[in-house]
Amino acid sequence: YGRAVAFGAAEFFGLCAFPIVAKWLLIGRWTAREFPVWGLTYLRFWIVKVLVHANPIVLFVGSPVYVLYLRALGARIGRHVTILSRSVPVCTDLLTVGTGSVIRKDAFLLCYRAHAGRIQTGPVTLGRDVFVGEHTVLDVHTAMGTARSSDTPPPCNPARRCRPVSTGTALPRSRRKWSTCGWHRPGAGQGGARSSPRPASPGRCSSSCR
Repeated sequence: YGRAVAFGAAEFFGLCAFPIVAKWLLIGRWTAREFPVWGLTYLRFWIVKVLVHANPIVLFVGSPVYVLYLRALGARIGRHVTILSRSVPVCTDLLTVGTGSVIRKDAFLLCYRAHAGRIQTGPVTLGRDVFVGEHTVLDVHTAMGTARSSDTPPPCNPARRCRPVSTGTALPRSRRKWSTCGWHRPGAGQGGARSSPRPASPGRCSSSCR
């Protein structure tokens, strides 16, 4: 029984480590570039993409283990970051997430895009305490500044089309927060009326508790 447990644990850790090793051997560090969707470069890109998405660690999304996995792939992620999206970034060296940021489920920060028969890679940078809402798409060369507000972002308006953050967009450091439906300024209600939101105070939570 003990040997079976040891073998199963070794196999699991081997499956978790193999995509990381393959990424560093086949790619090294990702850089902002573009290449055609054929040839050896795309083949290496495709192999790494499949492996990082198939890693069993993806089952631990939302936990510090998943953050450690992205760091091992080259992502620069600060402390107390919560990532709930199962869409694993492929070009992880181009991803920067500031301390205290929250990325909700179904958000896409792949750090690459396909355009006109070519793969374009580029950085995605998030400042401190940034909130990325559900179904948000951050294109390459996108930056979001520090968001100091802790207000809860507004719900998505079904009558309004949710838009992605397109390439080259830089959202400045401010008290605003970005959701899938656009800007939200704390205290501004519908029709220009001001509201008084009462956000919950941040609680202390150690890494072991998380």
